[in-house]
Amino acid sequence: GDVIFCSLSAHNSTAVEGHAIDNTDGTYNISYLPITADPHCSLTITVNGTHIQGSPFTVAITPGRTDANATEVFGRGLYDGLSGQPSQFIIHTKDMYGNRRTDGGDTFHVKVSPIQSLVPELEYFIRKYELTAEVTDLEDGTHRVEFTACHAGFYRIDVTLDRLPVGGSPYT
Repeated sequence: GDVIFCSLSAHNSTAVEGHAIDNTDGTYNISYLPITADPHCSLTITVNGTHIQGSPFTVAITPGRTDANATEVFGRGLYDGLSGQPSQFIIHTKDMYGNRRTDGGDTFHVKVSPIQSLVPELEYFIRKYELTAEVTDLEDGTHRVEFTACHAGFYRIDVTLDRLPVGGSPYT
C-alpha cells in the first residue's frame, strides 16, 4: 500500500498528525483530533511523499461544545454588591480544550441564595428569600448575569450548565 501522511497545523500550536485508513478501493479515510480552534489551519496530505492536488488545504477549526469545567465566570457581582443595586458578572464559554467559543445558544442556570443577613432581625426572613438572576446570552460566547439583592447579607451563587457546576461554582 501507499504511505499516506496527514498533518494539521494551526498558527500557534503544535501540528496534529492524522490517521489514514485504506478503504481498499482507491480511497482513504483520514481522521485527526485538533485541540486548538483556529480559522486558518493548514492541512497537508501526501501520498508516497508527494502532495495530493490542492495540498496544503486551508481548514477552519471551530471550538467544540461548551464545557462547564473549562468555562470561566468572573466579575464583581460574584463577590461584592450593594443591597438594592444591580450586581453583574460574566460567563465566558469555552470548550473542553479551553478554546473560547464565539457563538451563543447555551442555557445557564443561576441560583442566588442568601446565606446570612447583616441585620440580625432579618436572619429568619432572609433564609426564605429567593433572588431571580437574569441571564442574557450575548450571542458571542459570553453571557451577562444580573441580579439585585434587596437585603444586606452574604449570598451563595450557583452557576450550572446541564446541571454541572460552571467554573469555580458555587461562589460566596
